[in-house]
Amino acid sequence: MTLEDLFELAFNKLTNQHVMLDLLTVDHELGAKILAETGIDVTGFIISIDTYGIRHAIERHGDEKKEATKGQVALNKAAFHSLFLVLSEPESITFDPRKRSPSSTVVETLIFEKQIIDYHYVFKEIRRVKKKGKSNRLVFQTMFITKKRRTF
Repeated sequence: MTLEDLFELAFNKLTNQHVMLDLLTVDHELGAKILAETGIDVTGFIISIDTYGIRHAIERHGDEKKEATKGQVALNKAAFHSLFLVLSEPESITFDPRKRSPSSTVVETLIFEKQIIDYHYVFKEIRRVKKKGKSNRLVFQTMFITKKRRTF
């Protein structure tokens, strides 16, 4: 399955199927960069994206008028073509531990940034597993594109 196929599946009105696609594995070079910038070792983690994440990103950041008021560029299918470049060759990576609600547990997130004309930000949730046969993952949460650089 390709990213294009996953995108189409995410917006298929006939099904609400959850499908995950593995994009790449954090190699030693990228792992060392992430460790140096965040103090988090994710070498060997699988970087993935799923239909729910794509749908979430488009629903939150796909409206041209709303995004323009925030100084952002609306996401569309073409915007997802930058994912591999942002994730494999980020200019900076930020660690962001946050809670979704006051009673929830902390969600560890890595924010990958790369300037490709505009500034592309991809948020990946760190998921560590202890079950045999399961893989540690960096799972796509959302992404957005801004005209000016943001700090987190």
